[in-house]
Amino acid sequence: MKSALEYLGKSLTNSLSYSSEVLFEVGETKSMSSFELEMTSWAMAFYVFSEIELSLPILTKDDLDEDFLLKVSEFNNEQLMEVTQSVFDTVNEEVSQGVLIPRVRGHIFRTVSLLNLKLQNHLDFVEKFRASPESETSIQDYFKNESEEFKEWMIRFLDEEDQKDLMNQLD
Repeated sequence: MKSALEYLGKSLTNSLSYSSEVLFEVGETKSMSSFELEMTSWAMAFYVFSEIELSLPILTKDDLDEDFLLKVSEFNNEQLMEVTQSVFDTVNEEVSQGVLIPRVRGHIFRTVSLLNLKLQNHLDFVEKFRASPESETSIQDYFKNESEEFKEWMIRFLDEEDQKDLMNQLD
């Protein structure tokens, strides 16, 4: 059974890739609002991911102590949110009335690519230094107190192949 972090980590990565695709379709088949919606969904899902991640115990390895690893984890989360905010700031400052010029598209794409790289690095950190999926609370336990609307949104955010597995766990 996959862990909540595995579901979300994979979906976060795929969502950033899809956001980049949407960005290059702006003006042809998509609007700038479509890109903003994708990035807003990503930010909400990352918040859920970081809440789950920070609730897990840290596995100390080698000579690294728990306080240091916790600071690295928190720093990574902060960096990811700062880069995400940078994407929104660029959209708000540089895109007027939904018109996206190529220079700005390139800048936003570069920032989303940086976000994806930082996310990949953080996912590697989480895999190495956070509790293993076997010791993680089931995904059902994480979402038991959430509204039905939240559960439905989370399921829609996940990849198609993961949706069925997750729905079975939540039932």
